[in-house]
Amino acid sequence: MRPQQRSGCARRRTLKFEPLESRQLLAATPIEIFAAGATGEETLELQIDGATVATFTNVGGDFSSRAFQQLSYVHPTDVTANQIRVAFNNNGVSTGGGDMNLHVDRIEVNGTSFETEAPSVFSVGTAVFGVGCTSGFIQDETLWCNGYFQYAEPTGSVIEIDAAGWTGEETLELEIDGNVVASFQNVGGDQQNRIFETLSYTHTGPVSIDQIRVAFTNNGVAAGGGDRNLTVDKLTLDGTEYETEAPSVFSVGTAVFGVGCTSGFIQSETLWCNGYFEYSQPTGSVINIFAAGETGEERVDLSIDGNIVASFENVGGDPFARNFQTLSYTHTTTVTIDQIRVEFNNNGVSTGGNDMNLWVDKVELDGTTFESEADDTFSVGSFLPGLGCTEGTLLTETLYCNGYFEYQSNADPGTLQLGTTAVSVDEDAGTALIPVVRVGGSDGAVSLNYTTVDATAIAGQDYALTAGQAILGPGVTSTNIVVPIF
Repeated sequence: MRPQQRSGCARRRTLKFEPLESRQLLAATPIEIFAAGATGEETLELQIDGATVATFTNVGGDFSSRAFQQLSYVHPTDVTANQIRVAFNNNGVSTGGGDMNLHVDRIEVNGTSFETEAPSVFSVGTAVFGVGCTSGFIQDETLWCNGYFQYAEPTGSVIEIDAAGWTGEETLELEIDGNVVASFQNVGGDQQNRIFETLSYTHTGPVSIDQIRVAFTNNGVAAGGGDRNLTVDKLTLDGTEYETEAPSVFSVGTAVFGVGCTSGFIQSETLWCNGYFEYSQPTGSVINIFAAGETGEERVDLSIDGNIVASFENVGGDPFARNFQTLSYTHTTTVTIDQIRVEFNNNGVSTGGNDMNLWVDKVELDGTTFESEADDTFSVGSFLPGLGCTEGTLLTETLYCNGYFEYQSNADPGTLQLGTTAVSVDEDAGTALIPVVRVGGSDGAVSLNYTTVDATAIAGQDYALTAGQAILGPGVTSTNIVVPIF
C-alpha cells in the first residue's frame, strides 16, 4: 500500500528560548590539614565562611615527633585560605586521663601550604605563658582550649635567615623595629663546612631591610662544654639577598683581634658575644672580581684609593681551565674603576711546595666589565722574559710576584718606534744596530716583537735572519736590535 499523504499546509512550530541567568564555572578545591591530637580523642572541624563542612574525630598523629595525620576534604567550589578555619571543640580530659589538645602544623589549599604559626594566622584558644588561653596573632600551632585557627593569605614580607650555631644550642631572634617577632632555638648547621640552616618568617606587613636586626642572645658555654657562637651567612628579604659581611651591616658582638667583642661595621658574619647584626640597604658600588689561584692558597686584597677594603683568602678556581672564582664586595659609596686595585700580597711557596701565582680574569664594577689584559690596565708583579717581575701595561692577567692590577690607569707607557729610517754599516762591521726609541711616556715596561725580512739583502748571504723581542724596562726610553751582517 502506498502511504497516505496528508493534505493541507504543514504546521509551523515556534521554538521559544528561555534566557539563563549568568553562571560562574566553579572549580572544586582540595584542602589538606596536617594535625595531631595530644590524646587521640580530639575532634577537628573544618569551617568555610563560618560553616562546618567536615568533621574529623579521634585525630591521631604524634606531635612530640612531628608526625601529623593528613586530613583531606574537597570543597565543591573555589576557596581561598582567608575563608578557612580549623576548629577544636571538645577540649577536656580523655578517657585515659590525658589533657586533650590539638596541634595543627599547616593546611594546604590547592597545593599551596599555609603554616599555622605564620604571623598572618589569627587564633582563639592558643596559650601565652602567664596569661593562659587567649586570642590573637600568637604564632603558635597548638590549641590548648576550645577555639580555632583563622588562616589568611600572607601579604607581608618574607624573611629568610641562613645561620649556623657553633654548638647547636644557640638562640637567634629576629627583630623588626626593635621588637622581637620570631625566636629560633637550637640553631643547627655546620659553620666550618659552610652549611647553614634556613630560618623563615613572614611578617604581617611589608618590611624594609633597615628595619631588621638578627640577634644572638644566649652566649655562653654549651651543655657539651663548647663555646656558643652564632654565624649568619646572609638574610633574604622578599627574594633579595643581603650578605652579613657587607660593609653596610652594623654589628654588636663581633670580634676584632686584640680588641675582643666590639661594635661597628666590622664586615664579619659571626657573633662571638651577645649582640646583633643590623642590616641596611647598600647604596654604594658592587664590585665582582673573577680570580683563580694556582695553588688555592693565594689571597686577593681589594683596595680603593689605596686602602684595603676587603680580603679574600685561599682563592680557588682553575686558571688553566679558565675556571674563576667570583669574589664580591659592596662598598659604602659609589666608586669609579680608576680608584680600584686588585692586589696579590702573599706570594711565596704553598704548603704543598708549589709557586703561588694569582690570575685575575676581569673586574665588574656596577655591572660594567673591565678586562685585566686590556691595554689600559697597569700591573705590578707581572712577568716579562729577561726582566722577570716588572710593571707596565703588559696585556696579561697573571701576577707572578706581589703586586696589583690597576684598571683604566693614567700611566703612560709611551709608544715604540724605529729611531731611524736607514742604518749604514761597512760589510766587515759584523753587526748592524737598529735603534728603537720610546716616545710620549715611559711608565712601566714595554716590549715589541720583531723579525727581519729580505729586501735587497738576502738572509744567509748578506745578514743573519734575526727575530726576537725588544724589552724596555720602566723608565727606559731606548734600546737596539742587533742584526749580524756578513
